[in-house]
Amino acid sequence: MPPARSAQSKRLAGLIYEEVTKTLSQYSADWVADTDAGAKYRTGDSGNDYYGVLRLSAANGVVGSLAELAFLSNPSEEALLKRDDVRKAEAGAVARGIVRYLRSEDPGSGFTVPYPRTEPAGGGGGTTGCVDPS
Repeated sequence: MPPARSAQSKRLAGLIYEEVTKTLSQYSADWVADTDAGAKYRTGDSGNDYYGVLRLSAANGVVGSLAELAFLSNPSEEALLKRDDVRKAEAGAVARGIVRYLRSEDPGSGFTVPYPRTEPAGGGGGTTGCVDPS
């Protein structure tokens, strides 16, 4: 992880990752994941966090993490997300990760170094129309 990244945000991401993977492993699906799946950072062209919510949070000293738990574009994951019990299980996993962050010194796991990306994330957005507020 580049030195500019927050060690506490990394730890939070790793704890959420542990709880989510443990919880979702109970469900059967044709899970979709990228080759660098795990708790990771994503650097933008500026050298800072790619995602504005993380970039601006870090600039203000706030610990933060984004969690992608399932993909609606994958039919078997979409079917799971339609179930109340699965959504509650996902929410509980994220909450347990946050509580572990607050109440323990657990380091978390699942850390991976992302491969370089040259295209915007997903099929939408990109940098046009996305301007950080002043």
